[in-house]
Amino acid sequence: MSYSELGRIENINITDSWVKYNKVGEGSGEARLYVGQNSEKHVFFTSTNQSIFTAFVLKKDLAQYLNDAEFEYQNPSNDYRNRESLYENFITYKQKLYDLPNIIYFDFEFAPDTAQDQNRCYIRALDTSNNSIYTFLREILFPNLTKIDIVKINFDNDRIEFYYIPKLEIQYNHYQQLTRLKNLEDTITESKSIEPTENEQLILSRRGQGRFRANLIEEMVCCPLTNVNDSRLLLASHIKPWAESNNEERLDHYNGLLLTPTFDKLFDQGLITFTNPTQILFSSHLSEQTIELLKLREFTPNINHFDLREQYFIYHHLNIFKG
Repeated sequence: MSYSELGRIENINITDSWVKYNKVGEGSGEARLYVGQNSEKHVFFTSTNQSIFTAFVLKKDLAQYLNDAEFEYQNPSNDYRNRESLYENFITYKQKLYDLPNIIYFDFEFAPDTAQDQNRCYIRALDTSNNSIYTFLREILFPNLTKIDIVKINFDNDRIEFYYIPKLEIQYNHYQQLTRLKNLEDTITESKSIEPTENEQLILSRRGQGRFRANLIEEMVCCPLTNVNDSRLLLASHIKPWAESNNEERLDHYNGLLLTPTFDKLFDQGLITFTNPTQILFSSHLSEQTIELLKLREFTPNINHFDLREQYFIYHHLNIFKG
């Protein structure tokens, strides 16, 4: 089966009015999702002369979202109406997700605002029953912390479908990591079993500094994609995240990459990964437009000692990369 991306609407805000349970406000919510306001969005949906469209979500994307959002379910940053039952609901969602197929389809219709402003674009699923995947999305997503990308895909040159990708705000992920990392740093600082000098190096390695950075610069010398060797422009990034590593892995420079800022951000967010020393793999969460604008396909990696890093890349591919 062949397919091509025909375009996407990125970063549709999930508002409090749309979610079903994780609500902050008092409204009962509505099933139609507001996707923006301009003629281009109308063309995005209606250029095929259809009124009913087929969409799908991937089980792995829902699993990724719940994994990323677990911290919010345990430590809510907003005063959600169902705050007391958040984590209990999270467990239920994980169990329900387990029984879903790898690809879940639903039908929806494009619903412009005919009453007030026809430039306003809405979409509405045909099945909004309690057992529908559309309702499941409205149940598990957090308002204002969540975005959805909708990708328009042409399969075998004769079938148009829309791929829904839910994701947490990058800013929220940053907040989540800072909170987790501060707790882990405090644990290391207060540990009686770690020598003070080693304690300091563990904390510095989290920031890409200290012995971890020095060893990585000596071994890798430059960014393996851009060949930039100006140390002021290079970030020492863990392959297996510092928060998920044990103390030995945190200081192991083979659990590191020396990257320029753009590639560091892409790798950290799971938007790229590496399957061998000379191949870069792009996430489906990264639009073709972004890939082209950044000219990412023009870069060929050349990663030193890939065999010594392979266990860490496998972890990144399975747990961080967004497929």
